[in-house]
Amino acid sequence: MTVNGNYWHLSEHLINVVLPVILFIVAIILFILFDIIPSTTNANKIYKIIGLTFLITTVCISTIFLITKDYRKLISFETNANRKIKMAVLHYQTRPNDSSNRASLYDVDKTLNLPFYKKEVSIEQNSIKYLGKNDVFYYFTDDKDIYQSDISRDLIQFKPVNQVSISKEYAILTDASFASVGFKEKIGPGISSIMVPISKENVLYQPKTKTYDLLK
Repeated sequence: MTVNGNYWHLSEHLINVVLPVILFIVAIILFILFDIIPSTTNANKIYKIIGLTFLITTVCISTIFLITKDYRKLISFETNANRKIKMAVLHYQTRPNDSSNRASLYDVDKTLNLPFYKKEVSIEQNSIKYLGKNDVFYYFTDDKDIYQSDISRDLIQFKPVNQVSISKEYAILTDASFASVGFKEKIGPGISSIMVPISKENVLYQPKTKTYDLLK
């Protein structure tokens, strides 16, 4: 089945609305039938109805799971970073922290598992300056604040370049039909690498003011 916004909307309603309602109704029917058995002289007829109820329920549930197969494979990649709402039992909920501007590279990479997003890479130059390092962090500044990046990360690369360059990745929505069900059009940026002039590799720096995490 074609995975588009309409399919996504249908699938999540089948799983979160139709299926619970079916199970609730079946549970009531079975409770009533089993309650009737001790007081009836035609128990065989009741057992046939119970069997038919199980059969119809099995067919309905199997059909729902067949229709929603692709949806269930992809639903684990839906996150607060890429969708404004989420489907709960019988209703939608607004997701917390629904700003995609704070998405990390992890959020971008996870979103790219959804077939209706594509990767976009941009290179940003001269937005920050490299200050140096100590035993724990690399330090950068945008002339306003000082930012730090853990020295154990593979984020920083010292290369024969003339200025600091930041590689940023985005997940871009390619199917507008998903925007109608709350998916965001652009997720990111996630910083994938920062290239620093190799001539500054051994520069030491110790901050004297408050620092902020570069990836937040």
